[in-house]
Amino acid sequence: MRTLWFACRQSLLWALPATALALAVLWIGVATTGTGTPWLHVAAFLPVVASSLSAVAFWPPFATDARGAELVRRTTKGPLHGMPTATLGALLAAAACLLLLAVAASPLVPEPRAHHRLRAHERPLLDDGRIELSFALPEDCVELQLRPVVLMPRAAPEATSLQIAIDGKELAAGPVMIFGDRQLVRVPLERGSGTTVALRRISGNLPLWFDAAAVLAVDGSGPPRLLGCALAFSVWLLPLWVTLGTAMLLSRWLRQPMALVVAGVALVLQSLGQVGPATAAVTLCARGHWLLTEPIFWPCITSLGAGVAAMIAAMALRAEHRR
Repeated sequence: MRTLWFACRQSLLWALPATALALAVLWIGVATTGTGTPWLHVAAFLPVVASSLSAVAFWPPFATDARGAELVRRTTKGPLHGMPTATLGALLAAAACLLLLAVAASPLVPEPRAHHRLRAHERPLLDDGRIELSFALPEDCVELQLRPVVLMPRAAPEATSLQIAIDGKELAAGPVMIFGDRQLVRVPLERGSGTTVALRRISGNLPLWFDAAAVLAVDGSGPPRLLGCALAFSVWLLPLWVTLGTAMLLSRWLRQPMALVVAGVALVLQSLGQVGPATAAVTLCARGHWLLTEPIFWPCITSLGAGVAAMIAAMALRAEHRR
């Protein structure tokens, strides 16, 4: 418990200033650019990277040349010499800072709504051979979002016009035009307006492919913004877990400066490189998606398993080394 307390306190000493900087970057960035998505990513990244680096710098066994490393190895039990406890302290500190960020960022994001992915009853392609597709429409939907894949026609391309009908009744708003690949079209709906939506091509020659992400039905009610934002930011604990698991695995061979560099690079790869679910979670939150209805569960399990696997491998290597 003493190691956990000291690790958490040390991580907070690093993460709280990073959180203050993140809040400033977030609010100034949104005020100057009018968009929140990139600044939400930066805000989440800063306290996580600070917590990660603080754990590596604070707990000597993470590096071969850290001051006090030999003393810690002699006075602690287990092959990892307290590194998992230091990791838990860093996770707790990062979680507290991310919660603070979620409170500040929640007014800047849309209300989270469940986005249902609709699948066509037929082959999901509108072309010369098929001019109409139908989809089952969930209850309590207030918006339809279309984002089809545009394929190249045989002749000179002309924008495709779609007429949308709910239970056979055409919408009063009239047809919508599709002229670009993955172009987003928002179609407002009335709650309980029907159970089936049909898309009919009435002009143009662009073939449209409606894959699993091309037709979304948005619910009319959802959880509070703070809950959605906190859930999205909490996914950023997984990159921290994977990073410190990697640091444990490599701790036998790295001096402290290189261990800090490795930790920083691992976090950059998981954020800018979009390796893992953290970037996707924040992006979905910024777009008003409710994460519990999104296909993000398995990427989270994969990241969690990667950190566990790195820790188990580190334990096995150190046990072998001691023998």
